[in-house]
This record gives sequence, C-alpha cells and structure tokens, in this order.
Amino acid sequence: MTMSDAKPLELERDDGGWRHFLDGRPVETGAHLELQPVEFLDDDTGGHLQPVPGRWVTVRYEARLAVSDRADVRVSLYSTIGGYQVELVADEGMRFRWP
Repeated sequence: MTMSDAKPLELERDDGGWRHFLDGRPVETGAHLELQPVEFLDDDTGGHLQPVPGRWVTVRYEARLAVSDRADVRVSLYSTIGGYQVELVADEGMRFRWP
C-alpha cells in the first residue's frame, strides 16, 4: 500500500443518522483502521505537517454519532503506542486506510 491509500473519514447522514465512511465503506464502531502518522517539519514558512512514509498506526475507531448536528459528532481513536494505551481525538486532517 502507498501513501495514496490514505483517505479522510467522510461523514454522511443516512436513514440511521450520521455515519463515517472510509474509501466508500461504512466504518462501524470498534472497527480497526490504520492511521497515517505525520511529523512536523520546521521551515522558512513556520513549518508544516508531512506524512511519514511507510508507517501506519493501528487504531480502534469509536464515535458518538447520535447527535442532530454534524458539529457535535466526536470520534475517538484508541491504540497502544510504546506500551502505553492512548486515546486520540480525530480531526479532519487525519488520513486512514483499511488494514
């Protein structure tokens, strides 16, 4: 798989309410996804985030979707990194792929 495999979560509303899709497939609560890590590169413009090639972090997707306003949708991602259990709050800049 390549960096072009990395896609954002797409939030759509269907008959059941809000739901995320990844690469056209619905993402269920508890699903395992691979998150593309990024690193901050300091440069003359103040810096930017750049994907780390060839590295992916497996995360478990959990979401609060039973809300009326899309702005209230919350996604948490859980993983073990360096022996520590971590929780990340997903943001629109994150990119994923299916394992």
